[in-house]
Amino acid sequence: MKIRFNGLREVFSFTLRETFKDKRYRSSFIGMIVMLILMPVISNVSGLAGANAASSSFEVSVDADGLAAERVLICNETDIPVTAEDLKENALLGTLPLVFLTPEEKDAALSGLTDKEVLLVASRNDSGPLPVYEISGIVSDESDITANEQESLRDSFAEDYSVLRYESLNLSKAAIGGITGGVSVASPISEEKYRVGELGVTSDELFGTAMLFSVALMILVSLSTSFIISSLVEEKSSRLVDMLITSVDPLSLVLGKILAMMCYVFAVLIFGGGGAMISSKVVSAIMGRTGTGVNVSEIFDFSLIMKPVNLVIIVLAFVLAYMLYAVAAGIAGSACSNPEDSQHALSPIMFLSMGGYILAILAPTITDQTACIALSLVPFLSTYIAPVMFMGGRIALPVFLLFFLINVATLLFLSLICARTYRRLAMNDGARVPLKTIFRMAFPKKEKEAAHV
Repeated sequence: MKIRFNGLREVFSFTLRETFKDKRYRSSFIGMIVMLILMPVISNVSGLAGANAASSSFEVSVDADGLAAERVLICNETDIPVTAEDLKENALLGTLPLVFLTPEEKDAALSGLTDKEVLLVASRNDSGPLPVYEISGIVSDESDITANEQESLRDSFAEDYSVLRYESLNLSKAAIGGITGGVSVASPISEEKYRVGELGVTSDELFGTAMLFSVALMILVSLSTSFIISSLVEEKSSRLVDMLITSVDPLSLVLGKILAMMCYVFAVLIFGGGGAMISSKVVSAIMGRTGTGVNVSEIFDFSLIMKPVNLVIIVLAFVLAYMLYAVAAGIAGSACSNPEDSQHALSPIMFLSMGGYILAILAPTITDQTACIALSLVPFLSTYIAPVMFMGGRIALPVFLLFFLINVATLLFLSLICARTYRRLAMNDGARVPLKTIFRMAFPKKEKEAAHV
């Protein structure tokens, strides 16, 4: 059987025009764009609320303008000299009156502390093999100073005291910075995960890419397959298909709808995605950083997907995934005769799409080479996970090319089935045709040969 595309352009333009004339599709188009634009706003607002709740639950920031303390007493019992001049640049202590006490004056000050005073004591403990310097903060029993403010004043003094102690050893500022800079300790990881890290792709980058790609693809598949199936069922129930089938090739009738819906959904993603990027920047500029110092607009790292090569990969993967799921939806929709059957026809497609989405979200945690290759070669499911695996360095270029070949072959196979069976399925107005019967329609010779055996 020859596959022809007579009437493809006419079906495409007719379907696209009728889609935007339909009030339901217009409302859905506008609603989805608005939803995508508002998504960053909702995410930022909820993230800000969560961050502020966590901040109020676990830590209250101390500001120099809101201190309850009115005076700080300092007793230095060590050999490290500390003066008011040394503390004048301190964000908290530099704003309060400082009174320096001798060790002899400390006992009298302890008994006379007011509810607005803090006594900071620097001492040295030589009982161990190495000397230990200690900074203590003391307040009265009836103090108005909160525990968080007491700790902030104590820690603020301890930081400056540490610098003075290193300076007393004649260390340079560079050496002091190296000592006080601290050491970041990473959690233990396996050799395999470490080797993945050598590729220059962090787990945050890979997770952000997987999240953005899988969510966008799931939206694309969900909207397009649902629209295609419902459109085919509506045409069949209105008998419009009887007129179209006599003047247009069956495959052109299906592909015209698929391409029209692709333009519809892609327009949603382009306008909605562009609006979301603008609204995200506006919200981030207005909100800035939360009280905890976390920029809620940077929860996910999307930098990996913004590389030019990766953008090309994303576009190709999107088109391939769309065509694959859309042709499957075309076959499923043509086998239905009423809206009730369309829900049953949509379920297997959505099951595959949801499975691919879950795998894409789990992609950053999958490091086994065999598992990565196997998952990248499964038709339908691999459209979600293979691009993410390749961009993250989990699969090599030959495997990625094989992924494309397998899914393109699957697409051609489904297109062949669609071309061979759509005319007969379109005339069916009875019960939903099962998949087994569709295959028998597409390959009747195999059925005859089996009958002769």
